[in-house]
Amino acid sequence: MVGINPQGLFSFGNYREVHQYTQFWSLGSGRRIALGAMHARYSTEASAVEISEAGVRAACVFDDACNEPIQT
Repeated sequence: MVGINPQGLFSFGNYREVHQYTQFWSLGSGRRIALGAMHARYSTEASAVEISEAGVRAACVFDDACNEPIQT
């Protein structure tokens, strides 16, 4: 489950753990791949749209359950 409020973006796990995301976040079957791609682009001059699209594109390449087109 995900929660968004003025203090930030949070996910809540099955074992009552809470994670706060301060830079970027991903969900779905390709989320780990997308997070890696977004991490690689985060410290560059890329815009938020470019960072998010890099994550989705990487997930589409490496996860059979992900597919284009991408709409931002």
